[in-house]
This record gives sequence, structure tokens and C-alpha cells, in this order.
Amino acid sequence: MGGTLLKSHLRTAVIGLGVLLMVNPVQAAGIDSHTSYIGSNFEDYYANLPAAKVEWSTTMDLPALENVPTDYLMGKGVVSVGAGKVFMLQKGQLLAVNAQTGKVVWKYGAKLKTPMLYQDGVVYATSEAGTIYAVNAATGKNKWSSSANSKGVSQLVLDKDQLFAAANGDIQAYNLKDGKLQWRDNFRDQLFEPFMVEGNLVLAQNSVSGAYTYDILHVFDRTTGKELWNNRDYDLPIAEINGTLVVQRKATLFDTYPLPTLDSLDVKTG
Repeated sequence: MGGTLLKSHLRTAVIGLGVLLMVNPVQAAGIDSHTSYIGSNFEDYYANLPAAKVEWSTTMDLPALENVPTDYLMGKGVVSVGAGKVFMLQKGQLLAVNAQTGKVVWKYGAKLKTPMLYQDGVVYATSEAGTIYAVNAATGKNKWSSSANSKGVSQLVLDKDQLFAAANGDIQAYNLKDGKLQWRDNFRDQLFEPFMVEGNLVLAQNSVSGAYTYDILHVFDRTTGKELWNNRDYDLPIAEINGTLVVQRKATLFDTYPLPTLDSLDVKTG
């Protein structure tokens, strides 16, 4: 039955193609003004479009990154946008540039480095020395400087009333209002990036090498930084739903999965 139906559809397609080829090219074009037997409509369309004009441009610090998309840069904390401004680093200074005109509105600091983030009228930037700065996005004035250094910061995450920073395999949590250090994770080994914050949890991964290398998912309490539990052979969660983490199980040498396999883990026990 299925084979007969397929053959019927194929015959219909071939017949339709034959009829189309027998139609006079002028008639075919008359049916649809966007149809042409010489196939040049797209070329003509794009040829008549006006060339894009650059409204403004400027230079920015781009350490170890070249020719990458803007969304990637924003995800890595290299450039941020908000409150009608573009925030970037230039020669170690934090710049706020008017998004419409490209004019510099204000400059802040020295020897600053990525990553940086913008949220709710505040820009967060890091320094080479490890200080995290919160800068008023409207005025360029310092709101606070972190109470402890986080040298080598490579990821910033803002969630609710906390700022989380990954630095040299550790995770630190700061009070978003005043920049006071709340905790550093109590895990003895280095953690991978990226990490994520979900509900009352901070989640990160690392790997263990032995007879074979396997990944471990670590779950920390976002209030204290203490590890609650860990579970092996899991990626970072896809979602948290009503106290349950939806996580993809990773295939290993001993457990192979021909299709993606999702597990549900209790957030309290793993």
C-alpha cells in the first residue's frame, strides 16, 4: 500500500515537471511575476538593494578572540547592551557608548578585563587584580567594589540578589547590593565552565580520570556554597521543574545509549 502510494506521488511529480517544461517561458513568467526561466530574480533583487551604511564604529579590547559573532561576544561578557548604551572595554577602561551616535558617554577605571555584564542599570566589570566593580550605567560612577579579590575571573552570572564569579576553577558568590563576599565553594578540585544557577542551586562539572575519564555533576547550596550532592555521567541540567532536575545522561564505555536519554534527579538528594 505504502509503495503504491509513493509511486503515485512520484509519477505526479514527474508529470507536473513535464507540463511545466512544456509551458512557454513567457506564459510561465506571467503566472507568477517572481518566476523566471533564467533564474535571475534573486540576483536582480539584491542588486537593487541599497548598500548597508555603517552608522558608527569604534575599537574595543578583544583578548584572544577574533572574527566571532556579536552574540558570542555578548555571551562571553566582551560587550553588553542596555539603557541605550553599548558597554565595552577600550585600553583597559570601561566605556559607555551611545548606541545611536557612537559617542562616548563616560569612561571608568583602568586595567579592566572581560568578562563584564549589564543588568538593571548597573554594569559589572572585573580588573586584572581580581576586583569586581559595579558601575552606575547612567553616570559611570562606582556603586561598589568587591570586598575580596577573584583573580582570573572568567565567567559572571547574575541571579536575583547575588553575583557569582568563576575564577581559576572556583566559584564565589557576592551580595549584589554591596559586593561583599558571601562564600567560596568548598570543593577541593577545580570546576569546569560554564556553571549555572538554578533555583537554590549552583551547578557545575568536573571530570575524574582513572580506568576511564568520566564527568561529575556537582550541586552546591547557593546560600552557603556547600556541596549538597554529586552524580556521575551527567551534563548540566536542561531545566528544573517542581523540585526535579531534568538532566541528560552521558554515554560511557560501559553504558551506551543509542538515543539521548533524560533522567529526573531530585534536587535535594540527586
